[in-house]
Formats: sequence, C-alpha cells, structure tokens
Amino acid sequence: MKRRENQKARPAVEGLERKDLQAAVICMYDMLVTSVVARPPDAPQLATPSIPIPPPSR
Repeated sequence: MKRRENQKARPAVEGLERKDLQAAVICMYDMLVTSVVARPPDAPQLATPSIPIPPPSR
C-alpha cells in the first residue's frame, strides 16, 4: 500500500529525494573515510572501501 503511494508522489518530490540521498551518501562516505584515517596504521583496514551503499528503505 505504501509503495503505491510513494510511486504516485515520486515525480513531485524526486529532485528533493535525490538531493537528500546524495547528501546522505556523501555523509556516509565522509564518516567512512574519517574512521579509516583515524585508525592507527597497524590496525586492520577495511577490505573493500568501495562498498555499494543500498538506498535507505522508506
């Protein structure tokens, strides 16, 4: 039921949603980079820093 409502309202809010999602992804990558940089060099690094982030399910 909610999915149909979202599809109906998408054209009006698409730009805002995309901007919001972009900001969230940038924020996530920023936190990821800072967490990797903040670690000491001998700490185990993340195996794949380029993990595809799934969009948040609303």
